[in-house]
Amino acid sequence: MKSLLLLLFVFSSIFIFSQSTQTVRGTILDLQSLTPIPGVNIVILESDPILGTSSDFDGNWRITDVPIGRIDIQFTAIGYKPVVIKSQLLTISKELILEVKMEEDIELLDEVVINAGINKNETINKMATVSARSFSIEETEKYAGSLGDPSRMAQNFAGVFTAGDQRNDIIIRGNSPSGLLWRLDGANIPNPNHFGALGSTGGPVSMLNNNLLTNSDFFTGAWPAEYGNSLSGVFDLNMRNGNNQQREYLFQIGFNGFEIGAEGPFFKGHQSSYLMNYRNSTLDVMDKLGFPVAGGAVPQYQDLSLKYNFLTKKFGKFSLTGIMGNSNIFFDHRDENDGSFSNFSGADTKNGSSMITYTLNHLYFFNEKSRIESFVNFSASGVETTVDNFKYTLDSIELTNTGDTTYIVDKTQFFHENNRETRLSAGTKYKSKLNSKNYIDFGVSSDYYSINYVDSVYVGDYPGWGDTYIKQTEVDTSGIILFQAYGQWNYRFTNNLGLFSGAHYQYMTNNGKWALEPRLSLKWDINQKHSLAWGYGLHSQMQSLFLYYARTPIEGQYNQYLENNKNLDFTKSHQAIISYNWIAFPDFRIKVETYYQHLYDVPVSADTSYYSVLNSGAGFHQERKNDLVNEGIGRNYGVELTLEKFFSNNFYFLITGSIFESKYKTLEDLWRNTTFNNNYVLNVLGGYEFVLGPSSLLSVNIKTVYAGGKRFIPILTDTEGEPYYDFDNAFATRTDDYFRTDLRIGIKVNMKRVTQEWALDLQNLSNHKNIYGQSYNSDTGEVSYSYQQGFYPMFLYRLTF
Repeated sequence: MKSLLLLLFVFSSIFIFSQSTQTVRGTILDLQSLTPIPGVNIVILESDPILGTSSDFDGNWRITDVPIGRIDIQFTAIGYKPVVIKSQLLTISKELILEVKMEEDIELLDEVVINAGINKNETINKMATVSARSFSIEETEKYAGSLGDPSRMAQNFAGVFTAGDQRNDIIIRGNSPSGLLWRLDGANIPNPNHFGALGSTGGPVSMLNNNLLTNSDFFTGAWPAEYGNSLSGVFDLNMRNGNNQQREYLFQIGFNGFEIGAEGPFFKGHQSSYLMNYRNSTLDVMDKLGFPVAGGAVPQYQDLSLKYNFLTKKFGKFSLTGIMGNSNIFFDHRDENDGSFSNFSGADTKNGSSMITYTLNHLYFFNEKSRIESFVNFSASGVETTVDNFKYTLDSIELTNTGDTTYIVDKTQFFHENNRETRLSAGTKYKSKLNSKNYIDFGVSSDYYSINYVDSVYVGDYPGWGDTYIKQTEVDTSGIILFQAYGQWNYRFTNNLGLFSGAHYQYMTNNGKWALEPRLSLKWDINQKHSLAWGYGLHSQMQSLFLYYARTPIEGQYNQYLENNKNLDFTKSHQAIISYNWIAFPDFRIKVETYYQHLYDVPVSADTSYYSVLNSGAGFHQERKNDLVNEGIGRNYGVELTLEKFFSNNFYFLITGSIFESKYKTLEDLWRNTTFNNNYVLNVLGGYEFVLGPSSLLSVNIKTVYAGGKRFIPILTDTEGEPYYDFDNAFATRTDDYFRTDLRIGIKVNMKRVTQEWALDLQNLSNHKNIYGQSYNSDTGEVSYSYQQGFYPMFLYRLTF
């Protein structure tokens, strides 16, 4: 590792400081119609001499010879609200390309007054009024502990918490992370994480590459009608287009892997472009190069992300977005250093997952007011796990020497799963800006599913089956269709008062269940500093597909099963939110939200008193219960506070706090805490950027989180000393409170045609021991605890040119 770092520094030393300017360009569009706006005045604020231009007939603009560093850009046009984009970082190695959307001023003032305030608190999707915010990709790196992962970045927002340091599951307002919807470039996608389990939405490492994403939206409640099949939140991500005028390249080493990237025009002089990035696990690369890796088990993963963008003169715009990735890890029972076994009751475990998603998008304008957006998506995901159990018997076949004693070891496959899901989706949306006050948007989509589940477990002599594996599958079926349709309408009474209404419809062909979901919200901008919003939505989500096809073997009837879950209905959630936003000072806001959610038609176990699907979704394997009925309920309520200083004058800070309750009921009619009911979360983070000279920046970022501990099912012992779970008190108590501080130090240097960046992330700076889980130790007869990540330093190096 030292040799590699030395090589990088030697490589960087051959460059000399020279060029100190770069090009800023982009396109300006109407916020709702997305048609180009000509004649917009663009000025680089505080430039001397003044640098500026105006947009052409196609909304394009370009300013050359802009000094590198942080810049503010102002956009003004008669009949539109002004826009100021602040603190954009301009580097020597990449052009700054912006797509700016301006909102029409319905009062049609002859002159518009420039509002120097920044509107980062507003979303890209203008149909959202409550529990929503946009985020920039720079924030995924700037926030300490985010590691370039959008999921870990979002865990800093109010109402959001993580299930553990080992994974990036997003828990929103006490809901299961399974309720999160991932969307990329307009299409719903499977879990975009390595080592992801079926029915989950998180994992240890994200496949999403922040080097390729652009500004996106995150919703935590009462989201617009165009989003369906989700209960807890929506991550609506956008992948940026590649540079269509010049080629640019990237090389990076960091937590997420070794990666290389390229972008540029397919042909010079054309508007089409490509964007590609390949990444491989850092530890896997180091292991293959012969460097020792602590812990023995080396996570192996790789992913490829791409976007191709094509513009035509007559047929509109086409784009192809894709992500594919696979991951594997093997936990070996044998200690390879001395040939011995680390314990006499262990198992080899091999786990792997894969995901692929490709979306073909088409955008066509009928006129300057109306357009149609269509897509076709193919997605596939899979999980494979094998557990080999060790038994020590006299008639076994493998001879192993462990010191002075010779043991006979029999390696028996105890558990195996190989589950695959594929989905073919298609949809279209029609959007029209009828006039300055009315905007309509409606669309339809369908998802065609095919599944193949293979699940086996060794149980020995099962009545009627013999000494063999129970093969609870193969379930191999196709033709499962989820049909969705929506419509929504925005009416602007004035510049300051808007009504947003709509409805979403879902229908499942596998059992004929359907759901109709009304949505309604109102936003009132009292003045330039104060605003109030109210939102309501009914949201529904189908169950994870494997639950519909869960099976239980029938005693005495070989290869026969009970299937009790096929008629499960959608789980539903009424969500009501009140939001208050105060821009107290320039670039500083205070936001307060309070909410109530009522969940019903929740699948719960007919035989197990505590089981509810509301407690699932945050692990590497999801339980497959086969006795579920839609008779459970749940409720989440709380209040959230956000104090945010947007980045300006070289610093920012964000303080978010949440106090909440998350409860559920099963058939026993007793309110219990959900496993995600941490009760309170406090995040405090901030950073400062030091300008070291005309070409260098040093940034220091810190984050501290304090939250209620994890809830668990107690382990007790009976009168004979045998352990058992106390299900009567499931999730009644929490572990000790969670505390963690992360520090990130980074330096960015602009050199001759290249930009280099070094960063050091110090995870869990105080090495605080946060409890992850509990288990029973048969040797000591006591309950023992496993802990989350301790102090861990991580390094990043990035080269762009």
